[in-house]
Amino acid sequence: MKRENFNYLIVGVFVFSIMMFTIVVMYKLAVPDQETEDYYAVYKSIMGIKVGSTVTHGGYQIGSVTKVERVNQDGATRFKLQLRIKKGWKIPIGSSAEVVAPNLLSIQLINIIDQDLAVISKKTSKLLEYHKAGDTIDGKDEASMMIMLNGIAKEVTSVSESSIKPLLTNLNEHINKIGIKLSEQIPQIAENTNRLLISLNQSADQVNKILGVENRGYITSILRNADQMSAKMLEMTTKLDQVRAKLANVMVNVDKIVSSNRHDVSRIVKSTRKTLDAISSRITTIVGNIEQTSRNMSEFTYKIRKNPGLIIRNKKVKERGVLTN
Repeated sequence: MKRENFNYLIVGVFVFSIMMFTIVVMYKLAVPDQETEDYYAVYKSIMGIKVGSTVTHGGYQIGSVTKVERVNQDGATRFKLQLRIKKGWKIPIGSSAEVVAPNLLSIQLINIIDQDLAVISKKTSKLLEYHKAGDTIDGKDEASMMIMLNGIAKEVTSVSESSIKPLLTNLNEHINKIGIKLSEQIPQIAENTNRLLISLNQSADQVNKILGVENRGYITSILRNADQMSAKMLEMTTKLDQVRAKLANVMVNVDKIVSSNRHDVSRIVKSTRKTLDAISSRITTIVGNIEQTSRNMSEFTYKIRKNPGLIIRNKKVKERGVLTN
């Protein structure tokens, strides 16, 4: 009996020791050995971030998120995180606390990124300044691939709902209307097609009659005559070209004759002009004499018709003066 109790005591002590060792290890892991300081950062979205999320500086773990608080800032909801960081860890002013994911499969964490303040300090000849405990570090939301894909998916969904879906609906309505009109017009189209085929068959029959055995000789004769006519037209065109060339030569010769006899032609023209002037000056007297002569002949023929005997019995007639102007 005593032996069994002793064994139970040993087992109990061993289990208790293991439990205490486990508690100490968990405490060591949960509570850092060093003292810490609290800093703050404000974000619009903290997707994937929770109490206990890791805080790194340039990739090195320096603390964790210990508190998440919802606040209102500029009329919008923001999330204020309490960052518990190792005491004495220097964070330059101008640094930013970004929500990042080291890779696609890892969880989100907060990484503090410094600006290149060393170069700025050399240029401005000023010492670097660091955040003090309790300061608020500039927080930047996550710019991960998944968030970008989610944003793109939302934009595509919005475009699909606002543009593509109404477009497809209108297109479907138009197609239905066209289908209804076609279904109404198909019988008429079929009837018109049948009429067209009948008319084409009749026209083909008439063409066959025209091109029948009886008319083939006439058609051949017409084509032969047309061929002969075209040949004659071509020959006539050639002759006309020759005539045109001869006329051009004649005109050249006439021009040469006129050029060589210009003085004689001018003299003939002047003589003709003088003759015409003389005739035109006496044309009135000549016309008057011709008119008087025609009157005398008219009176003579009238008296002869009235009394043919006057030709035998000559009667002395008084002389009349010549008509003058």
